[in-house]
Amino acid sequence: MTGNKKIMTAILAIAMIAMAVPVMGVIGSDDSEAAGPAGQFTIYANDGAGWQYKINVEGYNALLALKNTTIYTGYTHNIDEVYDYQYPYGGELYWDINADYGTITTLMNKTNSGSNTWNVFVYTDTGSGFTWDIGIDAIGWYKPFNDYMDEYATANIALWYGDSSNASTMTTSLINYINSLRMQTIRSLTPVTITQGGVFEHLFNIRNNLSSLGYDPDVASGTTVTKYNPQTGVYTPNYTLTINDINVGVFIVGYGSDASTALANAINTGSADNVIFDNALDVPWPSYLGYSWMDSMFELITVEIVPLAEYNYWTLSEGYGSGIPLANFQIGAYSALTNAPLVQGTFSYIYDASVM
Repeated sequence: MTGNKKIMTAILAIAMIAMAVPVMGVIGSDDSEAAGPAGQFTIYANDGAGWQYKINVEGYNALLALKNTTIYTGYTHNIDEVYDYQYPYGGELYWDINADYGTITTLMNKTNSGSNTWNVFVYTDTGSGFTWDIGIDAIGWYKPFNDYMDEYATANIALWYGDSSNASTMTTSLINYINSLRMQTIRSLTPVTITQGGVFEHLFNIRNNLSSLGYDPDVASGTTVTKYNPQTGVYTPNYTLTINDINVGVFIVGYGSDASTALANAINTGSADNVIFDNALDVPWPSYLGYSWMDSMFELITVEIVPLAEYNYWTLSEGYGSGIPLANFQIGAYSALTNAPLVQGTFSYIYDASVM
């Protein structure tokens, strides 16, 4: 997509205030058959008096897991728990995702003061194996799933109150503490299971409305998907996807810890790159040029039609059917998992024109 922020703002404005075009004559918004939670952590904490740990803590992300422990419930705390928010622009109200989701000010009765602050250590894959490292973002953006961004995929998080200049010493202290325990506390990432009707399943209705104007998709050779019929509930695995399917409209299922990884699972089969997300800024929150911002799908990109003050782009809606409003956020903000901050497992992606 273009890097012109004015154009991007205009596109976002469409997505926030417009209504989705009719997709198919089917009534429904969420066909999830086995909705449920997933994800577990081990959480270590040190308020200056020594390490403690909580194992097998359920949580879609590290913040939600922390809230399921006495480290959170048993003490005074002040943590930014706002996932999304509205802001004014050009006389309208728009939605955005909070980059500070999970920032700790007070925990275990200890409040950030001077050089003594709450620091985060995460156990992540650095490319040469899993190691402990200082966390660089708020804890709400660390998730325990094996399909998530490597630098933010962790099932083990440690919170330490102290001077960050002593981080190396405290990392050694943490490792020594873990090694001294008489039981294994380090958790593996939660695997995304591919099971029809399972908790990780997402449904996508994909359609190109602009074929008659010469905008045809390009489906990578050999792309096979699991096609789904929402009227009968029938799955058709290993279905060879065609250009005509996209132009007429097709329902496809994919599996992931969030809707963007599920979409990639659904249509980036084999070596195909049918959907490309622009994570150029390498930030984990789904936002402008952030996590799950779509560059292209089936090689259809955002196009500005200057004389018409019009944009052709992939509109995203929650659900499918007539009159479904456009989504407020990038697709990676959502998940079919019921313990996620924004729960939604069914979407429509329609390539269409929107007049400004």
